[in-house]
Amino acid sequence: MIELRTLIRLRLRQWQHRLTHLLRLFGYNPNDRSLKEFFYNLYLLFFFIFWVVIGSWGAVVYQAVQIGKSLSPLLWERILSGLPWAVFLTVVGLSLRFARQTPLALSFPDIAYIAGSPMPRRTITHVQFWQKNLQAMLIVLPVAAVTAVALAQPAAATAGSWASVRAVIVAILLTLLTSGTAWLWGIKRLSHSAWVQWPGYVWTPLALLIGGIAAPKIALWPGKLWINALLGSWTLGEMLLLVLLVGVVLAVLVWIGDQANLIVAADESRSYARVQALGAFARLSPELAPELRAVQQQKRMVGKRPFLQLPTTSGSFTLLVRSGLTLLRQGSAPFALALWGAIFTGSAQLILSSNAPPEFWIYWMFGLLLFPPRWLASSFQADLREPFLRQFLPLAHWQLLVLDTAVPFACLLIGALAVWLMQPILSPLLIILVSILLVLCLGVSSLRVTPWRIQIPYPATAFVTIGGIVAVGIFGSGLAAIMTAITAVFLLSAAIIFS
Repeated sequence: MIELRTLIRLRLRQWQHRLTHLLRLFGYNPNDRSLKEFFYNLYLLFFFIFWVVIGSWGAVVYQAVQIGKSLSPLLWERILSGLPWAVFLTVVGLSLRFARQTPLALSFPDIAYIAGSPMPRRTITHVQFWQKNLQAMLIVLPVAAVTAVALAQPAAATAGSWASVRAVIVAILLTLLTSGTAWLWGIKRLSHSAWVQWPGYVWTPLALLIGGIAAPKIALWPGKLWINALLGSWTLGEMLLLVLLVGVVLAVLVWIGDQANLIVAADESRSYARVQALGAFARLSPELAPELRAVQQQKRMVGKRPFLQLPTTSGSFTLLVRSGLTLLRQGSAPFALALWGAIFTGSAQLILSSNAPPEFWIYWMFGLLLFPPRWLASSFQADLREPFLRQFLPLAHWQLLVLDTAVPFACLLIGALAVWLMQPILSPLLIILVSILLVLCLGVSSLRVTPWRIQIPYPATAFVTIGGIVAVGIFGSGLAAIMTAITAVFLLSAAIIFS
């Protein structure tokens, strides 16, 4: 119990330290104890509460209500049927992630004072688990509440006025269940050194996916419970079963956590510790941005063990094979690209088939701009990052882009066309052209394509090209959208060729 209080106090001190650095951006000075500084800090607090929290939250909820009222019955039903699968796939994805890298991400102070201490391992696992879940809930719970507000509008008569509250209560339990299940894979790997050396363990969580396909009622039950809570049709028995399931997962996690090997966890946490040492200002400082990207790239490679042998190739085919091997080395990168293509193609077809208002295409575009498939051009950007090494690649920019993005593009296209095969609504040619435009937009953002050698950011090129295709498709015809996409492909290709 003493160790638990000590570790919790240490975590609170670390949070306070990070928060102090963030508040310095707003003029907060922790060393100034004057009355003037006190009133200024009080002003910052009230400004944050009333304008940022209450004002922004009110605007978001109002927008969610408007979105919910504009949902057609067909679109509403399809969203409700897809949410249980989204919850289940989140469990599988997190399990795949933690099966190949430690969930016990330790900073440099943790490595120095905790990893080698005689403190019980279950204490570290317990505190770290709740810390990560509290941080995740700061994002998950507002999203769940806003989603509940939007989805409750078409069923306002049955859902009642407490729909978002019920959805948040179930979302808390689902977050613990999802995170706990994923942590079991990672902690179990840390508990047995032989499993760490076995390369096949990183793919064992796919057994969850196979089991979910074989028994969909069991796999989709947590997501359906969230929908029942939203609609007001949940039962006490279902809630007690969910609470019992969460309790069992947490109890098993604490029991296994007492066997975790923190030496392995400390070794795999070095990249995470470097990111934490750089601090929040690393994202604001241009000088530290390349180092931060390099550390994040190393973080994805942590926990990998070499197996098989590298193929022998020659010529430009070497770059193609290297790009594919780099993608496979990341573990979940091919699945992430395929899932990205499936989600954005499926959402576009859902909007089109349900005759949703045009503003839904704006939301779709925002998702495309804010969450681009960065794995598409990661190898290409790595080749351009070091000018000294770039001179040893006797290829033009467009040739290098084709070779470095061929394998990631194939993964993205497989996911997009898989959704199209299940429900062919959009033109497959348009899907292929938009996928090519994504590669070109990411490639253009990495080059200096103007006579003044100015880099055009990805959001600008994607908004002009893909946004133009969406606008032409809404106010024109499908053929006009295809012609616009072909024109955009030729223009961006010419920009890369003559860069």
